Amino acid sequence: MKKFICTMLYVIMSFGICAGVSAGAMTRIYYPDGSDRLVGQSAVETETKHGGKLVPIKKQNEAPPATEKSPVPENTKAPEPTPTPEPEPVELVTMYAPDGRTIDVYESEIQDYKEVGWYEEPVMTVYATDGRTLDIKKTELDSYLDAGWYQSPADFPKKAPTGTKMVALTFDDGPSKFTPKILDCLEANNAKATFFVVGYNIKPHSSVLKRAYDLGMEIGSHTMNHKNLKTLGADGVKAELKDVSDAIAAVTGANPTLIRPPYGNYNSTVSSLADAPLIMWSVDTLDWKTRNADSTVNGILKNVKDGSVVLMHDLYSQSAEAAVRAIPELISRGYKLVTISELAEAKGVSLKNGKAYSSFH
Repeated sequence: MKKFICTMLYVIMSFGICAGVSAGAMTRIYYPDGSDRLVGQSAVETETKHGGKLVPIKKQNEAPPATEKSPVPENTKAPEPTPTPEPEPVELVTMYAPDGRTIDVYESEIQDYKEVGWYEEPVMTVYATDGRTLDIKKTELDSYLDAGWYQSPADFPKKAPTGTKMVALTFDDGPSKFTPKILDCLEANNAKATFFVVGYNIKPHSSVLKRAYDLGMEIGSHTMNHKNLKTLGADGVKAELKDVSDAIAAVTGANPTLIRPPYGNYNSTVSSLADAPLIMWSVDTLDWKTRNADSTVNGILKNVKDGSVVLMHDLYSQSAEAAVRAIPELISRGYKLVTISELAEAKGVSLKNGKAYSSFH
């Protein structure tokens, strides 16, 4: 028995060794139909001549084996997105209504808004005393006011109530050191007057001029150097009027509203160049000649009437004294003391540049 087992083990081991040797001498051949098989070394040459291959044959249309993607380095930045272009800004146009309203519209809407009363420029409504209204550009306002239109019906001239007597006191050649006394009296009596100032007196008495303006007194031009304008050419007239106007505006912030030619002398040249109404007088006190307060007061009270324009000069102490006495007396007699422009408005007179006025009866 023991001999039998040993014999069997020897046979098995011998077979394994032979098989290993045989397997080690075998070669795998691959065929176009996808099959493969092991052949002995002596059959390799024959099989390769008949289409066999020593490496696998790639099938037609077979996708190549997948390759592993290379990892993205950690420090690599992602590409920045392409910026989207911003839309073009839409142009808006401001439209204006006569009542002050504004609205921003597209250009394509401008005509539609114009058809319902809107404008591309600031506009406003002006009024006529006969009830007419007109929408105009704001830049045109001054020309319409000069032509007798008004910014509001509240600006229409108002006639004084029946029985109200009015007079305009006017003072030439100042301001001077005596002017404050007249202003004190006017202020105390709630009265107004008009001062026609000379240019060369403005600088030394600028504070007096400013006070008169601030009190509501009307400031008019009496030229720069008190020259007789009738003896001057056009350039001379222009210089006399412009220089004093600039001097007044430098103190008050406003140009003079009236002109009184020195000595009351003017001609067509003066009228054509005047940028304000020419104001004469109806009551001449001759205070410059008499230098007497009593004479001046009597000259006023004897000749004054409703609508009068009284000529005085605030260059003399006697004139200031006469004014202080005459002002309360006129008020006690029922007169309201007003400026030239107030008197003209109360009497329904529209003052025109270059035109002369001596009274408003």
